[in-house]
Amino acid sequence: MPENNMDLIEAHKKFAVGLFNKAWEYIDKKDKTDRDFEEMINSAHASAWHWSQIEEHVTDHTRWELSFTISHNQLANVYFLANRPEAALYHGGKSVEYCDKYGIGDFARGFAYECLAKAHHLNGDIDKRNENLKLAEKAADDIKGEDDKKYFLSELNKAPGYSEVH
Repeated sequence: MPENNMDLIEAHKKFAVGLFNKAWEYIDKKDKTDRDFEEMINSAHASAWHWSQIEEHVTDHTRWELSFTISHNQLANVYFLANRPEAALYHGGKSVEYCDKYGIGDFARGFAYECLAKAHHLNGDIDKRNENLKLAEKAADDIKGEDDKKYFLSELNKAPGYSEVH
């Protein structure tokens, strides 16, 4: 691979990670303005796009598959926060789809179900919300790291409707 192409791939990786982190800054921000919501959505989409550009050039496909799956999870979360159920459902569904397609488990699968549950909540489908909350809770059993599992369960506990199904 020519050196300049490698530089481009490294730039895509750098932007993907940086924009992912920027989107999380907005996710965590209290009292978001309209501009914050716009920046949060744009950052999450830009991160996912940069990940999509390097698929054919990575040596560790498992890492790329996980990163791309988590990008859709983040997109589902930003659309949940922005009160846009259709987009939240789409990206939450993609996150679960990629977990299935690539055999991804652990915390990524748990969060895929959690974000899809939140999207169904936003869309008013309580049965599907509850179904995905139960799947998320079941997925927690497969989370290997104790700290990861503890963090996941603390986040799941905040999901709308979780206290009703737990």
